[in-house]
Amino acid sequence: PHFRIHLALTGKSDRSRLQFQTRFPCIASWANSKPEAQADLNANVAAGLSTEEVAEGFALHTRPLIWRVMLRMLFGDDNSPVASEDWRAEHDVFTRWFACCVHRPLDRIRWAPIIRGSHGIGKGTFQHMAKALMGSGSVSVVNDLEGITGQFAGEKALTRLLVVDECWSKSGKAMERFKPIVSEDHVTVERKGEQSFSTRATHNTIVFSNHHMPFKSAETERRWWVPCYRNYDQGEEASKQTNQAFHAEGNRLVREAMPLGKNGDQRQIRDLLCWLKVIADMTPPAWFGTAPASEGFMDLVDLDTADAQDELKAWLSGLDMNEALSLAQVVGASSVPQSVLIGIMTKEFNFRSAQMKGRKVWTKAPVGTGPTRLVEYKSP
Repeated sequence: PHFRIHLALTGKSDRSRLQFQTRFPCIASWANSKPEAQADLNANVAAGLSTEEVAEGFALHTRPLIWRVMLRMLFGDDNSPVASEDWRAEHDVFTRWFACCVHRPLDRIRWAPIIRGSHGIGKGTFQHMAKALMGSGSVSVVNDLEGITGQFAGEKALTRLLVVDECWSKSGKAMERFKPIVSEDHVTVERKGEQSFSTRATHNTIVFSNHHMPFKSAETERRWWVPCYRNYDQGEEASKQTNQAFHAEGNRLVREAMPLGKNGDQRQIRDLLCWLKVIADMTPPAWFGTAPASEGFMDLVDLDTADAQDELKAWLSGLDMNEALSLAQVVGASSVPQSVLIGIMTKEFNFRSAQMKGRKVWTKAPVGTGPTRLVEYKSP
């Protein structure tokens, strides 16, 4: 099912070709309008390449120009003096992520891209493109983490794409509320004067920021894909005006090709939608669970926080079976978020919650054996 384009074009199976053209007439028509890519695909088949290699070659050969422009602005390429050495991987991951946002709405991506860069590189233009492809009503834009973690902000997540713009948060509480919004199956919605309720989460999330460190993250976190910080494309050797003019022209091309109104020219929208369908069909289910490795992730890691976690783990490892701890006391003394602490205790050291003299505590003692001594954590 991931390679219907390949089956439709190679002619290996008339039945496959007919089924494909019947179920996806728009995509089939688009694929057949690419004679050069078709010839390249057939040559790869004749050369004995695998189905996956053939499909990937076809996808690369047919990548729309307007998507190349968008990727160049956000990540750079081999013509960008300041592009990351990892720009090819960044292109691939971001393309797959967006393709699945558009064409696989029931397969939720449980991690979020964190796109950082100078003002004007194209972050707002990508939001425009998303609205053109998915519909303006399917894209919800909020300002910073507080825009989605506030008391009455949960309704903003009832969408297909949640955009957290201008992110720069020092609030640990906001981050703890934000992480479940990215990855959990349900979101909580509270409206003024009404009872709060939980509903199925249907959105994917992306974060934009002008800051190198929009928020702090634990080193073990797997919810964030963080490409390198994007400076202006032409680098420091070019003037600021030249750099801004380069990105301004790219922004103009994208917005002109992706009209929001129904009366605009829809041809490039159709071309990009069809191509993204190919990419979405080629993406395996295992890809949705945790964020791929990324060059910029360590920019979010507070080394002091990482050291604090190492010290806390050493202390937890040394606790005896008859000892217990108070979750609130350890959180306050270590500055490690509660959800992170619970994850460390349960996954790495087999702690469980228990009662001790009418008080809830956490202990390594097996079920049926209660702790006898309450200990306190003191940060070094």
